[in-house]
Amino acid sequence: MEAAKILKTLEELNEATQTATVKGTDEPDREEEGEGEGEGTPEWKKKCMAYYVDCQQDGWTGRCGDCFRYCEGQRGKWPFKKCHER
Repeated sequence: MEAAKILKTLEELNEATQTATVKGTDEPDREEEGEGEGEGTPEWKKKCMAYYVDCQQDGWTGRCGDCFRYCEGQRGKWPFKKCHER
């Protein structure tokens, strides 16, 4: 149940950030890889969310939130050197 709450929160955060504008422009921030209208969350983001849930629930080393943000920035590449199973 905790994982479901986390995933729902992350999906809501994703939706909110998609409507944000890019700093210095009037254009909304758009996903580049395989995300069009009505397609939902991209696979790379789902992968980051799954690693985040594992990190939180299994007590991995490192700061799960920071590693999640890194994974988002790298479009699905989790920083296993910083956040990994104990």
